[in-house]
Amino acid sequence: MFDGEGFVLGLRRKGFNPQGTRALVVGSGGVGSAIAASLAAAGVSALTLYDTRPEVAHALAGRLHQHYPQLDITLMQPDPAGHELVVNATPLGMKASDPTAAGR
Repeated sequence: MFDGEGFVLGLRRKGFNPQGTRALVVGSGGVGSAIAASLAAAGVSALTLYDTRPEVAHALAGRLHQHYPQLDITLMQPDPAGHELVVNATPLGMKASDPTAAGR
């Protein structure tokens, strides 16, 4: 959970208030779950969850819905269009061998 709280605090320190925004979180594991929960607590109006394992994203959506029933949750739509915030909560980019757009 602290990963998510730290993430939201970092957003606010950089001048981005997540309240009322639409967020896409790619990755629904430990870090993605914490960030998604903290974004919900911060008042995002809509949250899109995507994971390469659909069952993991569905399980996270179920947990979030229990605590934030008013939150508009969309699943498995990775298109960033229409979102004010896009979060990469995957391990992509953590290894030196991972491809990056800047390296192409």
